[in-house]
Amino acid sequence: MKYTAYIVLAAFISIFAACKDPSAIYEEFRVPNGLTYPGPAMNAIARSGFKEIQIEWQRGSDQSVVGAFIFWNNYLDTVIVDIPAGVNHVSQIIEDLEENLYSFMIHTFDDEGNMSVPVEVMGRVYGDIYLNSLQNRVLLAVEDFFAVVEHELTLRWAPAGETDIGTTLYYTDPDGNPQEKELEPGERVTRIYDFDAFKPISYSTTHLPDSTSIAIFTSAKSEFSVETDQTWRNITNMDGMLVNTQKPFTPGDLINVLGNRYRDAIGWKTNEQGGRNGNIDTQTGNVLLLWVWDGVAAAPTITNAKLYQTLNLNSGRYRFDVYSDGVATAGPGESYIVVNFGDDLPNTEDLNPQSEEHRYVRVPDGTTAGTLFSLEFSLSPAGEVSLGFVANLTSRQQVLFQSVELWAWR
Repeated sequence: MKYTAYIVLAAFISIFAACKDPSAIYEEFRVPNGLTYPGPAMNAIARSGFKEIQIEWQRGSDQSVVGAFIFWNNYLDTVIVDIPAGVNHVSQIIEDLEENLYSFMIHTFDDEGNMSVPVEVMGRVYGDIYLNSLQNRVLLAVEDFFAVVEHELTLRWAPAGETDIGTTLYYTDPDGNPQEKELEPGERVTRIYDFDAFKPISYSTTHLPDSTSIAIFTSAKSEFSVETDQTWRNITNMDGMLVNTQKPFTPGDLINVLGNRYRDAIGWKTNEQGGRNGNIDTQTGNVLLLWVWDGVAAAPTITNAKLYQTLNLNSGRYRFDVYSDGVATAGPGESYIVVNFGDDLPNTEDLNPQSEEHRYVRVPDGTTAGTLFSLEFSLSPAGEVSLGFVANLTSRQQVLFQSVELWAWR
């Protein structure tokens, strides 16, 4: 706040303007025993701020001082500071200043109107020009690596600038929650694991313009996307992904069908309908299958028979590839390749092309060995996904598979 100077101050300024000798300024305050000057401001400093400045000094040993004038703009502007008894450290914020370098003159005074010699202190006020000129720390490289259990993002930074006191990284975790990570100026490599690759990532750098500043400044956010220069990567056999994925599939326990020919498939889950006849045919190269056959199979009909694996995946974009080993049909039936967000597969009657919870494709009659089926899907946030087959078969039908693969867009 600006104040109009007291009558004493007006006389002081007029004398100052008329005289070349600085000592003449204080002629009005001469007393019979000599000139009286209150103790001046000691160790004065100006602390820069945003459109403001903070002036500080020590009172000194002269306890007669009751206040001070702070002048700037060639003595055209001033504030008056009260200095109560017992206060040794004086601080005053001057607001609403234009961005510039200022010279401030501090004059203490006592209760008789005597004024000290001036103490000059220089200080800078920062504003929009400075704020808009700030740059974020330089990001040299973004390296995205999908490692199944940990989806790792590595950021490599250029050295921090002189005014850089830290950088904040903003991203979204796999559960959709916003996250912030504080980076120290000396940090050159940053790694994060709990992020959603489909959401933008941004960062901003905080600056301290000088060591005395009372304000810190944050530059505008810079944003980047992880989905740059990416490609499909086969993650089928990474730790924690699909198991027992290709012909010859590894057989498990014996199913009491046709002697020892049919067995279950290690690592694959089935429901009661899906496992009744076994899922590996050991006499045809250990092919993976769902099947029925009149007079041979334990169950001549299977309804909503399921064969699948359930995985925990990070958020991201994926593709489930299945290579057929052929379809044998001699009766009505239907079979599907399905991806479902959850720990199970839906029944055939619940399959819906508009669903946001699953993706599927029908395996048509007459499909030949080697035919590829692909289901692409995106997951956000991270969670469980089940991938496999569901079928309704009757009479004499078999649907067979050579291999399955899981790909990630990374």
